Amino acid sequence: MAQGLNVFSFLLLFLGLSSFTLFFCEFVHVERPNNEAAPKPVLAYAVEDEKHLQRVNVVNPCHSEEEYRTILNTPVLFEGDQPRFQKFGKQGVYSAFYDAREPPKRVVRIIGIVAKNLKVYCHMIASSPTGENQMQVVPAVREPFDRATKIPTRPYSSIVVCPINDDFPVPQRVVLAEAECGHPVASLQVLNQNTRDIKYNFTVCLHKPLFGVGLKDVPSLLEWIAVNRVFGGEHFVIYTLPSTDEIRKYLQPLVASGLLEIHLFDMVLPANETTENHNQKAVINECVYRHMYTSKRLVMIDFDEFPTPHSKDNWQDLINTSPCAKESAVYFKNRFFPMQLTGKNVSHSDILVTALEKNLQTKESFQCPVRSKVIINPRHVHMCTVHSVHTYISGVTRTGTCCMPEDLGHLHHYREWGKFTQKKTTEADGLVTDHRMWHFESKIIGSVRDVYKIQNMTPPKAA
Repeated sequence: MAQGLNVFSFLLLFLGLSSFTLFFCEFVHVERPNNEAAPKPVLAYAVEDEKHLQRVNVVNPCHSEEEYRTILNTPVLFEGDQPRFQKFGKQGVYSAFYDAREPPKRVVRIIGIVAKNLKVYCHMIASSPTGENQMQVVPAVREPFDRATKIPTRPYSSIVVCPINDDFPVPQRVVLAEAECGHPVASLQVLNQNTRDIKYNFTVCLHKPLFGVGLKDVPSLLEWIAVNRVFGGEHFVIYTLPSTDEIRKYLQPLVASGLLEIHLFDMVLPANETTENHNQKAVINECVYRHMYTSKRLVMIDFDEFPTPHSKDNWQDLINTSPCAKESAVYFKNRFFPMQLTGKNVSHSDILVTALEKNLQTKESFQCPVRSKVIINPRHVHMCTVHSVHTYISGVTRTGTCCMPEDLGHLHHYREWGKFTQKKTTEADGLVTDHRMWHFESKIIGSVRDVYKIQNMTPPKAA
């Protein structure tokens, strides 16, 4: 009898477990309600076709299909060669660049004007080998040019960094949002996909946006191009503010020729909200990253400055025969040519060229890097500032300050300077005569004529 009860109990237990198993299997296969958030992964990829979204192998990186769709379908507002600021509050981002110079630390670097307390997420979008869209979501990291920033809410020139996972493809675009898969505040094309397209030996970057100038100052810009072209400049890049954008429009013949490139830098902060000169450091590094793979070297100067060879006839020969030949950056000492003075024994050219007319320079120069300007190998530079390289990428061994010996070449800087007057122009007064530009006179005059011809203008006549 007891044996029969044991068998009966066993059968009941077996049937009970079987029913529970069937119920449990049904339970775990119940579909998640539409309004229930999917589990959030550390890294996920998803694909999209024209009609619907489809999960493949892994979970959607966003909380919902709708969030994912919104991020993925956010268009790039401006193409890479015509960037504009995408603003959120008093902050904004301008351009994005792929940077794989420090493997395995691949990143997307975004040039912008953002606050110290910035909190945004990078949604990097790439194509898989089979052509499907993939997305990686990471918190952005801000790299300031001025680590002494004290006001966390004040916007400054910065690089916003989006780290890329090892197994993620090269992103084609990046969408920024203030929360993971949140409402997009910016969508940028990722540039620098091609790292083998070196076109120029020297590209000259105007290292701050044009401000406080107008069409009357165009001759100074054209002279800046013409003279530095004699020394080896092949391509010139300038940035205009909204207040000076008429210059960008006016110089389109030079842009069409390929000699000049102009971008509108359309974010201006009030003087009481920034310590920078029109966010100069953002402009400097925009040019560095934009032309990192188009030019062997970049010349970072203002439009009244000319790094002038004194021992050779061009920058290439000057650098190659100098102690700075193998350096990542070459510093040029600054010498002022006071514009309030009339030169001695001035050029007899019938064309007015300031660099030929003004030949009185200050006797003393500034020691590098004070007021210096640099010619750099952009592929070695991480961040550049007004007068020096701020940081280099890891692995670059030539990171010292190599200052070009002054007798070989130095920076000719034409601007009003000091308290010099025409009655005191001797060496005892702190001035010396420098006729080095006369060595290049015929080439300079020819270059000025060429530039004005492209622009459909007549060069100004000398007095």
